[in-house]
Amino acid sequence: MTIMAVNMFFKIRAQKRAVAHQPQSVNVDRSAGQYKRAQNQMFILMVTSICIFLVTTFPLTIGHVVSSYTITDLSGIQSLLINITILNWIQSLNCAVSFFLINI
Repeated sequence: MTIMAVNMFFKIRAQKRAVAHQPQSVNVDRSAGQYKRAQNQMFILMVTSICIFLVTTFPLTIGHVVSSYTITDLSGIQSLLINITILNWIQSLNCAVSFFLINI
């Protein structure tokens, strides 16, 4: 997650430098439109990343909370392990999907 945040920081910084180094003869309306489009793209990327994080992390959290109240003996341990394994796999999708989402 830290690597993705650093990567996003460098991309934004590079984009700001590219905008700053544009010739001054460029139409102001055009550069303002490009800036607004870049801001919209970054907003959509951030909202999408947050949604993916919540969708992939929330089930595991709920699973841990529910299992702490429902498992009272050793008979439910096997089903608990299967459920936690599936939910951990879903949570690991967060890293994979976020990586590809940011690098698109």
